[in-house]
Amino acid sequence: EEEPAREEVPQLIHPYIAINREAGTDATSIAMAVASKCGWKLMDRELLDYLAEQEHLSRLALEFVDERTVSWFHEMFGKWLESKLVSQAEYVSRLGKLVLLAAQHESLVFVGRGVQFMLPRERGLAVRLIAPLRQRIHSLMQQNECGEREAKRLAADLDNNRAQFVQRYFHHD
Repeated sequence: EEEPAREEVPQLIHPYIAINREAGTDATSIAMAVASKCGWKLMDRELLDYLAEQEHLSRLALEFVDERTVSWFHEMFGKWLESKLVSQAEYVSRLGKLVLLAAQHESLVFVGRGVQFMLPRERGLAVRLIAPLRQRIHSLMQQNECGEREAKRLAADLDNNRAQFVQRYFHHD
């Protein structure tokens, strides 16, 4: 009895593009251009805005767990110590529901957050943006007004955090 219902879910999802990226690839600008060309909406940091508004959560608390490596201490005791905090597992669950709802409403271009693992693969296109490390470091130096050493560390940290986030919640590399 449940089988036909499961088969119908992918058909309810509009076509989508899910872009994931290396740090410093300027994915937002590329995603904006793709969304504009397709006549679709872009969902990047807007996902955090919607979650904060709809779920009455702190935007800052969401940024703390967004595509990051979160300590076990935060996961176990964060909510107990501060009621406005959200665990990363809770964030991913709520994010998944929001992404599914948004994709049922219209075609979208998503940036990051493991969206390509939340939606039916046959309904969308998953894209990985990469660039030479030198170019990424230069981009991060401009964006963050920092030196080369700091930009290198930032690129490594962001890429590592994103990889661990995807591995932990979606079991993919």
